[in-house]
Amino acid sequence: MLEILYASGLRVSELITLKKSCINNYQQYPVLLIKGKGDKERLVPLHEKAYQKIMEYLPHVSQKTEYLFVARGSKPMTRMRVFQLIKDLAARSHIDPVKISPHIIRHAFATHMLKNGADLVMLKEILGHAHLSTSEIYLHVLPEDLKELLEQYHPLCQHS
Repeated sequence: MLEILYASGLRVSELITLKKSCINNYQQYPVLLIKGKGDKERLVPLHEKAYQKIMEYLPHVSQKTEYLFVARGSKPMTRMRVFQLIKDLAARSHIDPVKISPHIIRHAFATHMLKNGADLVMLKEILGHAHLSTSEIYLHVLPEDLKELLEQYHPLCQHS
């Protein structure tokens, strides 16, 4: 679950309703077919490592369910259970559980994508935002980025 959340930026509600049939190779590239807010469908590209983790996990999922992550029986896992699992994993990894949640992982996905040069409009599509202004919240500026920007472009910092 954690691998998929960070690799795709899914909402926790999208993760728990993810069906096995929604994991595909589109033109030889792994994607998830996500039904997001307002029942809008979108394709979310998935890194090969995350796709391989899913393929390793699939044999452990009951054949009696269509969902990838299930609770007891064949019903989808609850949002609360995902929160509990992530907080337990954080605690075992010596990370303050208060500082982590599925939404924080989504936020990290978006922030890291932008920091590494992703296009905001494309990120909007991946995240399933209806409006670009919703995606712009991930454009917060880090102090080290400002320092680097100043040193690279300000004339007083140019070395002759």
